[in-house]
Amino acid sequence: MDPSSRKNGKRNSKVNIDDTGNLIYLAILCAILIFSFFSWKNSLRKFIKFGLIWFIIFIFFIVLALVWENYHGEKSSLNIFDKDLERLTLKTASDGHFYVTLSINNKPINFLIDTGATAMILSKKDGEKLGFNVDKLNFSQLAQTANGEILISPVVFDKVSLGFKNFSNVKAFISQTDMEKSLLGMSFLSRLKKLELGRNIMIINI
Repeated sequence: MDPSSRKNGKRNSKVNIDDTGNLIYLAILCAILIFSFFSWKNSLRKFIKFGLIWFIIFIFFIVLALVWENYHGEKSSLNIFDKDLERLTLKTASDGHFYVTLSINNKPINFLIDTGATAMILSKKDGEKLGFNVDKLNFSQLAQTANGEILISPVVFDKVSLGFKNFSNVKAFISQTDMEKSLLGMSFLSRLKKLELGRNIMIINI
């Protein structure tokens, strides 16, 4: 079972984008400091004051950008159904992945969709959210993820819902160690009528 084998390429590309953004931030900061130095080189006090003001402005815009990115990522991962609740349209989140929220035993759980994964694997945190005592589960199986092998315990859910569609006797696993997100693999996706993948969009017929 390989829940995350296809994600490495996307992750590497995201790292490169983040590195470029960091270099831009540093370049802007250096330019501000150099400008302030030459503008106020005859007055150290004015130089420090001017530099601190621009540094605070710089930090403010970085925080604002991070908040916007997180907000946009959450909004883009929401379930968007058609009027009959039989067709679900998903857009890529800011990290380039697709997310979907399932109701498991009447509790919402957010999943990262991974068509390269075999099973549904819940993070330790989500397992606890569903009422499992993780310390008492039988972690007897191994799963390969992007962060290496993890121990998982088999579980069965009485009811899993997506829109108005209910699925019973859903087999899944809970991770012994916490993961960034619970993974939704083909063991559940194969129970859906149809799954179409386009550019930055995924359409699911329930």
